[in-house]
Amino acid sequence: MRPVSWLTLEGHADYVWAQNRSAGEPLPDIPPLSGALEAELRPSVSGAALPYFKVGLEGAARQNRLAPFDVATDGYVVANAASGIVLPLSGAMVRVDAVLHNVFNRSYVKFLSRYKRYEVAPLEMGRSLRVQVTVE
Repeated sequence: MRPVSWLTLEGHADYVWAQNRSAGEPLPDIPPLSGALEAELRPSVSGAALPYFKVGLEGAARQNRLAPFDVATDGYVVANAASGIVLPLSGAMVRVDAVLHNVFNRSYVKFLSRYKRYEVAPLEMGRSLRVQVTVE
């Protein structure tokens, strides 16, 4: 959704409901309700540079419909941020992006993690920064 020319708002949610009809219980490893919200700002600037700034939240609820032998994990929400710029350089377009995932370094375990069944479930990766340069 673009309420104004310089602002884009995006969101999505996913939910799966699955049942073993013969046993009358939920199927195993069905992910919980999850989703994301994101706002992207693209200010108009003079010159050829095209900068953007993005912030967002992504998360998942606790899965309460557990099959036998499923292991529950807590719900979580993590914040993300990104910034980038597109610059013309010798007839090509050079895009430089920096993406910061899990800004506040929150500890969490995804429900579909295959390692959650062990006594000490490993956490998902903490804060991470990815810098990418693309030449088109």
